Amino acid sequence: MTEAIALTWNFSRRLKVSADVFAKFQRDIDQRSVNTLASSLDASYSMNSKTSLTSGVGGGYNRFNRCSGGGTAGHLFHLECRRSLHHQ
Repeated sequence: MTEAIALTWNFSRRLKVSADVFAKFQRDIDQRSVNTLASSLDASYSMNSKTSLTSGVGGGYNRFNRCSGGGTAGHLFHLECRRSLHHQ
């Protein structure tokens, strides 16, 4: 089962901010399960018709469960910055 929501705000013609939240639950044939919850926030700024800057941050949490009880957990984090050139 997967649930996701994404929102985008256009503050101006040049600035756009996006946010999303993602949750996933899956179980395999051995009755082990993985629960995932992740989110991110991105901003994009168009400097001109050929160049844009994008920056984002995100993170998440994974929980690995066994049918006999117990399990492990993992965390993730990402940070990105990039420049894009658009050729016409």
